[in-house]
Amino acid sequence: MALELYNSNWYFHDVLTEEEQETIRNDFSPFVDDDSNFEFHAEWDQQLRYTSNKQSYIPWDKYCYQLTRSFNLFTAEVGKKKEWTILPRSYWINKYYKGYNQGTQSHCDRKINLMMVYFYDMDENDTLGFRFHHQENTQYETNGLAEFFDLPLNQIFVPEVQKGSLIIFPSHTSHFEMSYKGETPKVTFCTTMQVTTNRWPDEDKLAHLSDKEVIENPVLPMFPLEGWKYD
Repeated sequence: MALELYNSNWYFHDVLTEEEQETIRNDFSPFVDDDSNFEFHAEWDQQLRYTSNKQSYIPWDKYCYQLTRSFNLFTAEVGKKKEWTILPRSYWINKYYKGYNQGTQSHCDRKINLMMVYFYDMDENDTLGFRFHHQENTQYETNGLAEFFDLPLNQIFVPEVQKGSLIIFPSHTSHFEMSYKGETPKVTFCTTMQVTTNRWPDEDKLAHLSDKEVIENPVLPMFPLEGWKYD
C-alpha cells in the first residue's frame, strides 16, 4: 500500500521570443511609460496602479497577434475533447512600483473560466512575487490535520516566471502579488477569457458583445489565432 497524492491544479507557462517581446514593447511602451494612464482603485486595500477607462487607446489586437505561437503550444498541451475556441472577455494592465502589492483574488463567473498574465517588464532580481494560493490547503490547515501529518501539501505555489513569461490558468485559481522589491517597475498584462464552443460570426465578430465591451475592446480576436491576421 502507498500514500497517493492527487491535485488538479495546473498552469501553462511559456516565454515569448525576443522578437515577440520587442514587438509588444514597440506597440505599448508609449502607453505603459505614461503614468497618467494608470490609477489607483479607491476601494482596494492594496497598492498597484492599473488601467481602467483607458482601454480604447491600447492596441490589444496587436498584442494578441504576438501570442499566436504560445496559444498554439497551449492548445497542443491541453488537447481537445471537442472543438472549442477562447473568447477574450477583458484586458487591463497592472503597474507595480517598489513596495506595491496585490491581495488574493480570482476571476470566475459564467463567462470567465481562464485567466492569462503576461509579464511585460520586471526586475530580474525579483521574479518570485506572483503566487498561487490554494484554498483547499487552507481548509486542510483549518481542520487541524496539518499540525499532525508531515505531508507535502502547500498553501502557496510560486511559478518561476521572468520578464517575457506568459502564464494561463483556470480563472478560479486564487493568486496574488507579494510586495514588489524591484527597482524597475513591474508591469503585467491581464486577460480574462472564456473557453466555449461558440464562435463569433465572421461578418461581425463584435455582434454578441455589450456596448461597454465594444468600447473597451475595439478588436477582440479569438484564440487560437488560426486564420486570423492583424492588418
